[in-house]
This record gives sequence, C-alpha cells and structure tokens, in this order.
Amino acid sequence: MTMASADVGRPMSAPGGACPACRSDDLRFLVELEAPIHTSKLLATHEEAIGYPRGTVRLELCGACGVITNSRFDAEHHDYSASYEETQAYSPRFVDYASALVHELVERYSLEDADVLEIGCGRGDVLLLLAGEAGGRAIGIEPSWKDDLPESPASDRITIVPEFLQARHLDRDLGLVVCRHTLEHVHDVLGFLRTIANGLDARPSTPLFFEVPDTGRVLRETAFWDIYYEHCSYFTPGSMARAFRAAGLAPTRLRLGFDDQYIQLDAKLGSEGTTLPLEDSAEDVAEEAAAFVARLEDTRALWRRRFEDADDRGEVVVMWGAGSKGVGFLAALGDVAGIACVVDVNPAKHGMFMPGTGHEIVPPAALVALEPDLVVVMNPAYEDEIRAMLADLGVRATVTSL
Repeated sequence: MTMASADVGRPMSAPGGACPACRSDDLRFLVELEAPIHTSKLLATHEEAIGYPRGTVRLELCGACGVITNSRFDAEHHDYSASYEETQAYSPRFVDYASALVHELVERYSLEDADVLEIGCGRGDVLLLLAGEAGGRAIGIEPSWKDDLPESPASDRITIVPEFLQARHLDRDLGLVVCRHTLEHVHDVLGFLRTIANGLDARPSTPLFFEVPDTGRVLRETAFWDIYYEHCSYFTPGSMARAFRAAGLAPTRLRLGFDDQYIQLDAKLGSEGTTLPLEDSAEDVAEEAAAFVARLEDTRALWRRRFEDADDRGEVVVMWGAGSKGVGFLAALGDVAGIACVVDVNPAKHGMFMPGTGHEIVPPAALVALEPDLVVVMNPAYEDEIRAMLADLGVRATVTSL
C-alpha cells in the first residue's frame, strides 16, 4: 500500500460531492444548522464568546454506507491548538469508565510490557492509564499538544508526537493502536483510515480499537445538542463498520459503551470479514434520520418554552456541562431567556464564556450563592455524581438531564 498524502490525518475535507467514507455520490440532504466552529475553545470575555465565528452544518446521509457528513465542513476553520480544552478527566464517573476500559483492553490483547499508540491522545489521560497498566511505552499522536502531561509514575514512558497522523507513525511494533473520539473530527474518513491501513502494512497483526459517539442514539433521542461543527462525520455501528471495510480494515468486534453513548469497534488490517451482530443497514439509518428531522423543531421549541416559562416564574436555572453538548444545546436554541450560567468541574473553564451565546462558566461552588431552582445536566451519565456534589454543597434544586 502507498500513503495517500503526507497531510492525511488532518481534519481535511473530503472530495466535493462524494461520501467521505466510501466515495459514493449518493448523498441525501437531511438538515442545515448554524453552530460555533469550535465548542471547546477557551474564550476569556463575553464579547469574544458572543462574536465567536459560526459555520454551517449541512448534514447529508450517504445512501450507500449510512455515514452522515457535514458537506459544508471547512477544515481551514479549525485550530486544535493550546486554547482547545476538551479533557473529561475531572469527572470521577469518566475516570472510572476510562480505567475500566483500559483494564479490559490490556487483558483482551495481552498488553503486558507491550508498546501502545493512541491517535488523538488529547491531554494524555488515557495514554497514561494505558502505559501504567500495560507496562510498556506509550506514544501519543496529538496536534494540539500543550506540553502539560499529568503527573504519573508512567510519565517517563510516554512520548508525544505533536503532529497530525501520518503512516510512518505506525511503522513500529505495537501491541495496540487506540483512537478515541477523533474519527468524528475527520472529514476525509476514507483517507484517514487508509493512512492507518498503510501504516500497518508491514505489521498486519496489530490490533486497532476505535471509539466514537453513537449517532444512532442521537437520531433516536432527537439529541440535537450532539451535533456540532467539529463533528463533521457521524457514525452508527453499521456505517462505522462499513467505513472500515472500505479502507481495507476488517472489524472484529462491535459494541456500545458508556451508557450506550459510544460505539466501540475493534479491527485489524485485512479483508471485509463477516457482518457483526450490532450492525444496522444504510436503510435503517435513513429511516431514523428522517424521523429525527421530523421531530427536530418540536424538540427545540419544547426546550425553549421550558426555559422561558421558568424565567417568567422568576426561577433561577443553570446548565451543568460546558463541553460540546452544552455549546451545541445553547447554539441550537438561539437567544433564549432564563439560563443564568453554565457550571463545569474543569477549573480551566472557570471564568470563561460559552462560544456563541456568551454564558459565563462557573465552578460548582458558585451555586451556593446563586441558589438555583433547576439544574439541567447536559449528559445523564454524570447525573448521579452531580447530585452528590450538589448535596455536599447544600444546594437544593430540581435536577433534570437532557
């Protein structure tokens, strides 16, 4: 195999008019939205946040493979630099999940003393867990690297490559290649996956583990807050498996994780292999997508009315979760009254402002003085730990989740 380009691995745009995962020209329009071009930027002033650039999200469904793409995605807007803050490591719930996942991977692939590589390692939290449990060296590919690896006994066995993925990065003996929550940021899905296949050409037995959000859940739950500009590619279990096969990678295991919010796919270099039990068809995705579009406006209107009614009653309402879901939720609702601020446990976000709407981000302790009547949790997976924090603070409020 030959590498398609030294630039493949950037969040680059796919060839115009074609599916970025299979190159079919059967793209079917679903819906068009406006959204901030980044949801995880640290914005220091209300004015900067209000004026933050927006981009068009034009979702189109590939009738051949079922992948959903933003056909208006423009990679030139993107800057995964030091001001990009996406870590979830401040949540005990997420740390427990990540630790259990790493333990499972180490056991499944017998990674004792093996070297591992993570594509899109972020701050390095999961990479450190992998190095610590596997015992070998760990390499992270991360273009937005901030040079602030968390302290860990495994830190001296970590190497970070601050570059976009290239095939040569994979040309080494590895017990496992991990890629979590990166593929949805890549528009040229086929080019990206072919780069991985090219890199493994001399080592075809190297296993792969990928994790992305499950768009099937987004469609079924009308979860419009999970659509944002950075996510230019959207997968269901079946469409993800088909994308891998199109690139010469054979899925070997397919399941859902993290309260069924994530797709987890294991693969290896090779032929197509067999269809896995969790796979849905492109026709299934098309039906669910059509139902999502039909419900979208009513669902958004329902949330707008809820906040406006609370404001009319003089209630104090706050949102909990200043990550992508929170930004996507507020951006989709538009100029709605009744949300006082957004709470987040990540100290890097405190005193910052939400892209697009300018809501201030505050620490949980700020709720003691604010005395909210309603706390709207952006991700139900964190509701139990948020309720516990509110109880510890002595904050009595109604809690609900998206």
